[in-house]
Amino acid sequence: MGIATYKVAMESGTKVSDERKSFLYDKLLHSIYALVDNESELPALLGLMDEFFSLKHKDGLNSSHSEHMSGLLPHVQRANELLEKIAALHLKSNHADTVLDHIPMGIVLISTQASILSKNTRAADLLEHIGARHDTELHFNHSGRQKQFLETVKQVTSGEAHGAPLRMGDLSLWISNFGEGANRQLAIYLGHHTYRRNIRIDQLMTHYNLTEKEAQLTARLCDGHSSLKEAAERMGISIATARSHLKHIFAKTGAERQADLVKMVFINPILALQQKPPALQSGISSKTRVMRLPSGRTISYAEYGDPIGMPVLFCHAITGCRLMLPVESISRGKCGFRLIAPDRAGYGLSSPALQDPMQQWLEDMRHFLQQLGISECCVAGHSAGGVYAMALAVEYPDIVNHLCLISSIAPLRNLADAAHLLPINRMVIHLARSNPEAARAFLKLSMQAALKEPDSYLKLITNSSPDMDREVLEDAGLKQHLHEAFRETTRQGIGHIIDELMYISTRWRISAGAIACPVSIWHGKQDKHSPFTLIDRFRNRLKQVVHTSWMEGAGHYMLFHHWPAIENQLCPKKKAKPDAAIPAVLLAWVASLPLGQCLEFMIPTLDIA
Repeated sequence: MGIATYKVAMESGTKVSDERKSFLYDKLLHSIYALVDNESELPALLGLMDEFFSLKHKDGLNSSHSEHMSGLLPHVQRANELLEKIAALHLKSNHADTVLDHIPMGIVLISTQASILSKNTRAADLLEHIGARHDTELHFNHSGRQKQFLETVKQVTSGEAHGAPLRMGDLSLWISNFGEGANRQLAIYLGHHTYRRNIRIDQLMTHYNLTEKEAQLTARLCDGHSSLKEAAERMGISIATARSHLKHIFAKTGAERQADLVKMVFINPILALQQKPPALQSGISSKTRVMRLPSGRTISYAEYGDPIGMPVLFCHAITGCRLMLPVESISRGKCGFRLIAPDRAGYGLSSPALQDPMQQWLEDMRHFLQQLGISECCVAGHSAGGVYAMALAVEYPDIVNHLCLISSIAPLRNLADAAHLLPINRMVIHLARSNPEAARAFLKLSMQAALKEPDSYLKLITNSSPDMDREVLEDAGLKQHLHEAFRETTRQGIGHIIDELMYISTRWRISAGAIACPVSIWHGKQDKHSPFTLIDRFRNRLKQVVHTSWMEGAGHYMLFHHWPAIENQLCPKKKAKPDAAIPAVLLAWVASLPLGQCLEFMIPTLDIA
């Protein structure tokens, strides 16, 4: 090819590339704003960013992309503002629903045409109990009851009465006007005669300065069934003692009659609100524990396996948390180790970071391990968790006796190393280093969309995975588990995730020579998120690599289908030697005995065997 021909071809290629780039830029603008209204647009947006970034510049990072992405920055910031406003509206609505759900009676709001506008959980339960339909309209299954209900609604709507009672079997209703003018609605309050309110004894004692027996009697009288005599019998006290308690209760509460006392308790919001079991109230896994550090900070964590086994500290991924583990495989395992998975700062119930993510992690873990009484342990890190696992191995060589890297990311020696990464990851790293404001804006937009619709986010992960990973990621049980883990990851928002991504992209440095303990590595050869090429090169610079497993066909989530193999390597099964169970001190003592005494000592041992 002549020089002139080559020059024309290059100019033609540049023109096509520029036209494509201009087209993609316009598509990106559309996709950014479409994401505000349609969270399922996230895969399309990331796909466009992927193509935009990889176009023409496939061998590393290029400053022209920073300029192009900076041009999109105002639009991304505007989209973030819109998403935040929408999220605030949803939060306000959810808070209102939560308040209604804590009211100790059923509440249904209906229009003047009897269409259901809102209802709390208690109302739904009560209506289900009597077989009433409550989807779009309130409909009682007995024609006579339905007629009576509609007549009462009409009576209240017409203004004949501000409110009216209604009895439907065991269900008592009070229907009243709610709102005025065009906003007028009807509020229906429901109560069940057999429903016993959960009056807390400790709250009664605190609020009215009652003794425990006085508080118990008050609660009995408020349960809807107990007369003073019945309450005394159930408490195992005489009627005279019950009257004496009641006299003191009246004096302390200011009530003059039993009916006044019951009313006083029922209208007191502190005492009457329903109390949910802690696990249901907070949405926290039953395996979750929370530790308070000497600094006052809290660390949430989960434990799996043998409580007295060899401790293994698990460092979770950036979009994971203490729950991001193949729990079923671990529970079936019999290797005998104690797996401890703490949440880093800002994840789950752990306190937010007060300094950079790494320094906070190292400081928190020093106190965390001390309080657990762990002086030595193995540390395992999955994905970006490998960064934090390596840091522990370097910072606390006297504690970390073994480092296990599972699909771990590896350090970039220079910008050319970024050519091994997915285009979208190259973009994040380059923007983080050249235009941090733009990087944070794009990360925030992506994470807000994922938070709004986690299904699209998880689908994106699944579709970018090799077949071996995809097969397990599409399992219904694992999908549900990953949803729960993601909800817990973002319990406090997304700021901590962005902070960690920015830290790793710009400030993370690790010297392979500083890791003195033995290292085991598991990695999928088809890993697109943490390329095999980079971790293999990093392995060659480590001092003590005692095990490597390069999984053919596996990707970034091989943790979920290769856990048994990892578990066996963490705790290899060893054949016991004949004297393995005899402590060295005992052997020395036996050796010091005269021959006759030694035989007397050994014979019963052999008989038992």
